[in-house]
Amino acid sequence: MKQKVLLCWDYGRPSWVKQFEEIFEPGSYVFLNFYCKELEKEVCTAEKVYYWNDFENVDTLINTINPYKVIFMGLDSPYTFLLNHACNKKKIKTFYLQHGIFHSYKAYRYEEESMRRIIKAQPEQISITATAVTPPRNNFFVKSFKLSRIALYLRMMQFLAVKKIFGSTQRALKSAGSPIMQAGTYIVYTKHLAGILQYRDGVKEDKIIETGNDEANKLILSIKKLPDYSFTQGDYFLLIDEAFAGAAEFSLPAIVTVEEQNNFLLQLSNYAAMQGKRLLVKLHPFSYNANHFISHKNIEYVKQADFTTLIGNSCGVFGFSSTLLIPAMFVKRCCIFRLNMFSDIHKALEEINYCPVIHFHNFKITDIAFNEAVTPQQQAAFVKYFLYKLDNEYLNRLKAILQDN
Repeated sequence: MKQKVLLCWDYGRPSWVKQFEEIFEPGSYVFLNFYCKELEKEVCTAEKVYYWNDFENVDTLINTINPYKVIFMGLDSPYTFLLNHACNKKKIKTFYLQHGIFHSYKAYRYEEESMRRIIKAQPEQISITATAVTPPRNNFFVKSFKLSRIALYLRMMQFLAVKKIFGSTQRALKSAGSPIMQAGTYIVYTKHLAGILQYRDGVKEDKIIETGNDEANKLILSIKKLPDYSFTQGDYFLLIDEAFAGAAEFSLPAIVTVEEQNNFLLQLSNYAAMQGKRLLVKLHPFSYNANHFISHKNIEYVKQADFTTLIGNSCGVFGFSSTLLIPAMFVKRCCIFRLNMFSDIHKALEEINYCPVIHFHNFKITDIAFNEAVTPQQQAAFVKYFLYKLDNEYLNRLKAILQDN
């Protein structure tokens, strides 16, 4: 049987699979993400898809798929821990590939505590222990057990125990962090934005390779090519939102209450109206079917959109720390909000004095301000921290890494 590239990767968004379509030949790679088909929401690939419950144990999985490389979207569950370890032992090369913005360990812990606090105050909110992935089935792990894997199983048991006791995936990952749990190579946008891999997971810097952010680079270059591009001028203010008020459809608990979210939107809308502009809110995909957003004549909610047009036609961008916000901040004046004091992104923005960063929970309309210009030095620092390089060479860099390793 011909060897394949195994992608332990969610294939529910076109943007998540596009890079693999450009790198690998059709039929040369397969996907494995969900425990069973019933957990799928969208399938955006024509390639073969496997499920964990297709296999009796991890060795059957490897023998059936016959991978020569495995690329992980995340290493945060017993299934991926076990597959990664088994592949490393069999000299099958393993990679962890960044797919979105990483935040600091303290920022993630803040979010977990916020979820817990809101659920305690509002019991109708999604349980913090809810998960979109079926818990590990004992038979798979029992049948995968070997004496050579006992050290891994002890780490997995530690991970599960800490997660159950403290209700914290982040504490569990940090507790179980060890070389035995790590992939062979970590491919990231920039090392600055990958600090959590070293702090939480104990990954050594020499295992981390920077490639840049392909989507961000392409979006920046396409916006700057617009014939009427302007850093400060446009038809509306744009908020790049995040699903902070939760999403029942995806079992995502809230970080802020619905009331806090809607009050925030109203304040931004009032600011926009004072400038004679509308407020457009680019919803996070997890919020597309949410019904808790306030209805207001000056607020327009956007789901699917051409980002070049959406960002390019704005006169200023609001946001927090999302993946889409990175390119938007580079091409448009911006005002950024923080939920906590732990964001690596916000710290970098303040270090280079790039743009205002103000508090979500206690700001006033009069606090809103924008960076009306950016110096070449600030641009260079922004690229270093968030983009690595501003070019069209990401795919070539990624291909070289996957081919050479």
